[in-house]
Amino acid sequence: MYVYVILPFVAGLALILCEVFVPGGVLGLAGAACIVTSIAMAFWQYPEHAWYVLLGELVATSIFVVPVIRFALRRFSLKATQQAAAGFTSTFEDFTQLIGQQGTAVTTLRPAGIISVGGKRINAVTDGEFVEKGDGVVVHEVEGSRVVVRQSETVQDGSVRG
Repeated sequence: MYVYVILPFVAGLALILCEVFVPGGVLGLAGAACIVTSIAMAFWQYPEHAWYVLLGELVATSIFVVPVIRFALRRFSLKATQQAAAGFTSTFEDFTQLIGQQGTAVTTLRPAGIISVGGKRINAVTDGEFVEKGDGVVVHEVEGSRVVVRQSETVQDGSVRG
């Protein structure tokens, strides 16, 4: 009558298998707790056979868990690669030539948004101030792909901001 040893062990393996499909750790921990409970029950109910039960459960768990881990890694891992020859490149552009140029805020900059300089849309940030949509901006600083702008004193039509 090893039912008090086998049932928690099988339930623990089933919970560990469910953890592969519903990640989060709770089911895996519950499965491990069931397996430990099974071992504890073996030592309590059948102390003369407990070491054999422990050894058998360790072997059975290893035989069960290793294929489950391999399956999970194969099924849920990214297999596709992005090669430059296929057209995948980083989006880094050299924006240093934009320093000092004027543009228009396409969206409201709070403090990040989109500007248009020379007909090209660029993600930009301000030094903290808000710039309304349609206001003129001047590219003040460029750090890598980060474009920092300031609100310009003149609007795109040439009039002075008052």
